[in-house]
Order: sequence, then C-alpha cells, then structure tokens
Amino acid sequence: MAEPRLRLDLDTPTSHLILVHPDSGSYSQPLSGSLWISTESLTRDTLNPSEITVSLLRIVAIAANRLARRKTGGHQRYSLPFKRRTNSPRTARTTTRTYCETVLECNLWSSPNAFATSRSAITDTSLKLPFCVPVPDNLPATTTTDLGTISYAIRATVTLASGESQISCRPLGISYRLIPSSYLPAKHIRRFPQSPLIFDVSITQRQPHHSTTRAQFSVALLVRNLYTLGDREGEAKYVTVNAVKWEVEEEAVLTEITSGDRHTSLSPGQRSTRALSRGEDRIPWSTSNYRRSNLPSRTDDPAHIQFEITIPQSANAADDPDLESLARSRGRLHPSAVAKTPAITVDHHLKVEVITGEDTVNNRTNRLLDRRTSVKSYGAILPLRIQQLASSSDNLYADVFGEELPAFEVAQSLSPPGYEAGLAAAT
Repeated sequence: MAEPRLRLDLDTPTSHLILVHPDSGSYSQPLSGSLWISTESLTRDTLNPSEITVSLLRIVAIAANRLARRKTGGHQRYSLPFKRRTNSPRTARTTTRTYCETVLECNLWSSPNAFATSRSAITDTSLKLPFCVPVPDNLPATTTTDLGTISYAIRATVTLASGESQISCRPLGISYRLIPSSYLPAKHIRRFPQSPLIFDVSITQRQPHHSTTRAQFSVALLVRNLYTLGDREGEAKYVTVNAVKWEVEEEAVLTEITSGDRHTSLSPGQRSTRALSRGEDRIPWSTSNYRRSNLPSRTDDPAHIQFEITIPQSANAADDPDLESLARSRGRLHPSAVAKTPAITVDHHLKVEVITGEDTVNNRTNRLLDRRTSVKSYGAILPLRIQQLASSSDNLYADVFGEELPAFEVAQSLSPPGYEAGLAAAT
C-alpha cells in the first residue's frame, strides 16, 4: 500500500499594503504566515525534510495574438484631448503568455538537525511552521490592464530527503496607500507657442467621502495673460474662457526589460489607453474682468477655474509602478549574463482643454465692440499619480510614521532625572 502523500496547508494573508509617505519614502511590513503539514501524512521521511522554503512570486500574464488599442512610438506629443480617434480593430485573445519570477526566497529549514529542534510545534492534527518574510517596498502593485496582468503569490516548497517536493501556493494582492500628511499640491506651468496665454495648474489629492471613490483631486487652473492691445488705437482684446474639458487617461505599455552587464534598459512595445473619468465645465460670461482706463492693475488678472476629479472604484485604476522595481535583481545575474523579462508599466495623465473666445472692447469706455464666441482651444497634458489615500482603517502607518522626536529646544528644557532619591534608598 502506497504511503499517503504530503499534505500542506499554507495560511497567509490575501492582501498586502505598501505605504508611501511624501517625505519619508515607502515602507512595507513583513508578511507573516504559517505552513501546516498534516500529521496523517507525516512519515520518517517527512519528519526530516532536507529543505523548506517560502517564496514570493510575481506572475506577468500577457495576452498574445491581439492588437493594442493604440500604438505609438517614442515620446507622446499633445493632441486635442477630446478629438475622437478611430481605434484599430482588436482580435480575440487566443493565447496567454505567462512569466513567473521569484522576487525573494527564504529558507525555513535547511538541515534535518535544525528542523529536529522545533518538533515541539507538532500538534495533535498537524505540524505548524510559522514564518515571517520581508516584502520589498518598491514592487509594482497587482495590476489588470487590456495588455495583461501583474499578480503575486506566496509559495511554500517542502523538499524531502528522497528528493520529492510538495508545493502549496496562495495568491497575494499587493496595493499602495498614500499617507495623507499635508495635502501638498502638485504645480504645473504650461505655455503655448505663438500665444501669450499661460496655464498655472495646482492639483491636490483629497480624501474621498464615499467608499465607491478610489481617488479624488481638486484642480485649480489659472489662465494668465488674457489682456492684449487691439489692432486699433483705443481698443483692447480679452480672451474669454467659455468651457473647460478634462479627462483622466490610463496608459498601459508592454515593456521588455533587459538586465545585465551592470545596466538595465527598457524597450516599450504595445500600448493601450483608456479613460478613467471625464468632465466638462461651462464658464458663464461676465464683464467684471474688463479693465477700465483708471484700473491698469487689472490687465493681468487671470481667469480662476476650479473643478473636482473623481476616480470611481469601478474604473479599476492601477497604481503607478516604480520602473526600477520591474528589473531583476542584479545579484542573481552573472556580470556577463543578460536576462530579458516582460513587464507592464502604467502611467496616468490629466488632459485639460480650455475653449476660449475673444472680446474686443473700447479701452477707455469698456464698451463691447465685437465678440467671437469660439476662437481657439488650448490643451495640456499633465502627469497625475493615482494612489489611494490611507484611511483610518489602515492603522498600520500610525506605527511607522508616528510622531516625530521632540525638537532640540524641547529636549534641552527637560529636567534631568533625580539621583538623590535613588542614593538614599541604596544606603
């Protein structure tokens, strides 16, 4: 009668958070778990395994034999954000190429002697082997795109003295949380050729009010240099902002990473773009911005435009990965060896289009002479990093990014400990 096979039960969390602080960088806590071996399958051979390892795997699955939604080469240049494009027809997914990489591997037991010292972990029903493995803080998050997916798994491998191995795997979802420290805005300046207009943009991420919202941003747009002198004496021209359209796009790029010879290079390939959120704000016309002859300081008054951006959870937006983390560890490669691995990079950007008109007024009486409701559209592409803010339920970051040490002046004002009481008690 054949001996029963080794039965393993891997008990690990199904999700893991990597915390990002704007000033302190990223932090990832170790991952704790347990490996259970059923006592029904314990034999003399299994009680003295030659090796027990726990590994973190990264799996990149790429859909093959299909066309990307859009292919571009080189750096992306600006086009009107809301100009309708014709997409190439996409073929059905026929096959999927899967690549598995070992991110890290830890040995729980490497010799029978070390394993024998822990037999007190045997219970009535199973043998429990607890473990705690580090998780790098720069791993790309679990990602799903049109081009493929990035996923993770924890794998436990028990190698017996006979050479037979038994494996148990559990999926692991990795995501990022941004520590809401000070809500500092990201500022951008955009200029346009053959136009005096300047876009001054501030983007601030806010804590969402609803669980159905993944990320929320407040955008403040200042349009400067609206006033110019007219073609005739005594005339002035004002650029009027009639509407603002915006769209948040996610671009996934299938990339081949070449590591070796002490350098790493990226070779972008197919691209796929999809819209996560969009909106439009109509700006009511007002004559209050017109400059009068006795108010010269108002010639440079900008147009103030504010709008909110909401990324719903249903959009399934991916976290922006760290490109350096996509490369293999150099320590695993011989200096002359070259390894090529596929990866999926994700980039988010905000497209803003400002539709303007033009009013010609008398520079002295402020009387309207001519109005053109639609003259020109100005567009800009701004980088947008989408990472969900940590909430009160994510209490892990309180232990990591806690209160700072007291300032030097506060430490100087603290009284030294009293030694007299201690000396009196000793005598």
